[in-house]
Order: sequence, then C-alpha cells, then structure tokens
Amino acid sequence: MRKTSFLISFLILAFSLTAGASVEMVFSGGIWSMNLIKGQIESLANDQIDNAIRDTIENDYPELRDASYMHTLNFDSSGGNYGVGLRIYPGGKKGSFSFGVFLLKTDMNLSIDGLIHIEKMGNYGDLNGTGKININTPALLLELRWEFLPSSVVTPYIALGGGVGYLNGSAEFNGNIETHIEGQVDHDTISESKTFDQLREEEENIPSVLPFAKIVLGLRARITKNMNIFAEAGVLNGFVLSGGLAFRF
Repeated sequence: MRKTSFLISFLILAFSLTAGASVEMVFSGGIWSMNLIKGQIESLANDQIDNAIRDTIENDYPELRDASYMHTLNFDSSGGNYGVGLRIYPGGKKGSFSFGVFLLKTDMNLSIDGLIHIEKMGNYGDLNGTGKININTPALLLELRWEFLPSSVVTPYIALGGGVGYLNGSAEFNGNIETHIEGQVDHDTISESKTFDQLREEEENIPSVLPFAKIVLGLRARITKNMNIFAEAGVLNGFVLSGGLAFRF
C-alpha cells in the first residue's frame, strides 16, 4: 500500500511540474461478465473439471477406472468492480491524451453445474453437482486514453491498459453421486469449500497474481467546467460495462 501511495504521489508531482498539465480524480463502477467468451471458457473449464472429478470417482471406485466418460455442464458468470484513480493530461485541459493509475476492486463469480456419467462393463456412476468460484481481487491498473474530440462537450475515446492483482477468493463444490457396481447401488455426497490461500498450500500450480488486460470504447460528457461523466464498454478479463464521475483540476 505504501508503494502504491508513493507511486501516485510521484505521478502527481511529476506532471504538476509540467507546464499546463491537468489532473483528474476518477470514481468508477461497473458490471462484469465472461459470457461474451462463454464458449472458450466452457471448453477450458470442462477439461479441468472433467479431470478432477474423474480422478475423484476412480480413486473411490476402482471398478470404474479407465471407464468411458460423458458430461453435460453449464457455465455462467457475473460480477462487478469499483475503483478510484488519477488521470493525468500532460497537454492540459484541451489535451487528447491522458495517463491513468487506478486502484480497482473486482468481484468475479463463476458457476458450473450439470451431470457427469462414467461407465465401464455394466458398472456406472452418475455425479450431479454444482461448482462455484468467487474471486475478490484488489488490483493496480495503468491505463492510456485517447479522446477524439477533447474540446467538445461530448467526445468518444478509446482506452487500453493492464495491471496485476492478488488472486484472492474461494472455491466450492457440492454434488450427489449414485453408483451402480456389480448390482449394488450406493449414494454419496461431496461437499468441499476452500479459499485460494488453502488451495495454494496444497497445490503449487495455483498462482498468487492475477494479470489484467483492458481495452474499452467510451463516451465522456462535460457537466460543468470541472466535472465529467463517462460510460464505456469493452474487455477487462471478460466483458465489462462501466461508468462514473471525474473531477478535473
């Protein structure tokens, strides 16, 4: 946190010493979804979940080891974000280019549910369950923005940037298993919930850092001499719609 405060203070000082520079305080919020790229995410998630559940069933039921495997899984996502930042206009209030530093808090929720069927030589098992992942990530983002009509009351713009955040949150899975092995029917349940910190203690391949990439198109409208509102849409590790207020000095 001290490093972040130092970086912001340094940027304010550096650009304030530049003749004609303008500083803007920005408050933003938005909604987030990965449904725009749902097909690609489903494919990746299915592979990981298939492997994990296959290993669980086959470890508990050796009779189903190396069995055929079928599944019907549905994927959904939602979330939001809010943040505060500083935007610097080196060319002053009429400048078209700006550089921004933002502290962002993101809340991403991923859910998967469906049926998995595994079968071998007349023995089979069915697993019906739901999995949820919640990601609460504070992030530091850097952004470059170009306004097309900076002197107009309303101007379109394009912004791109990126950053990193600490991968924080939790994952849980709940399901019911019914197995038919050698004429015997058994029922069991699976219920497990762990934080990302706990998962990192168990598995070395779970990262601590979550990278962010951003590209958006937006509109900025001047309300008063020093206050603007804006709305934008694009990609921030998924589809994002956001807006907010900006106070320019």
